[in-house]
Amino acid sequence: MAHRIREDAYEYGATTGRPRDIAYLDIPAMKFFARVGRANYLALTHMDITYPDVPIKICVRYEIKGKEVQYRPDQEYLLRVKPVYITLKSWQKDAIQKAKKPSDLPSEAKKFLRFMEREMGVPVLAITTGAEREQAIFF
Repeated sequence: MAHRIREDAYEYGATTGRPRDIAYLDIPAMKFFARVGRANYLALTHMDITYPDVPIKICVRYEIKGKEVQYRPDQEYLLRVKPVYITLKSWQKDAIQKAKKPSDLPSEAKKFLRFMEREMGVPVLAITTGAEREQAIFF
């Protein structure tokens, strides 16, 4: 799946061509870095890289021995935590690529955006719906 996503999203270093790492969306890590960086908005890219046959898997918390723990940017610590995932329904790539304004988005994408705003505690400012510069929607 990582290879498929990497190819579809062209996730390679611009200078080196090195393949970038592909991972599931990680809400605890995102919350930590949003807090540290004092983020006021979200910009979500690659909204067109979904597959109708594959749910969107999202880490919503970490546990150690069944007890919830917070994110810490410490690799040894992170090797001990167990990520807890939820899945959300994906949407059709062509439907989102055609969207020009928020109301045009597929219902599953709208649910995903509401989920992200609720979990992160900050509003979505923009999303990308394709690789072209004009394939962006601002809220």
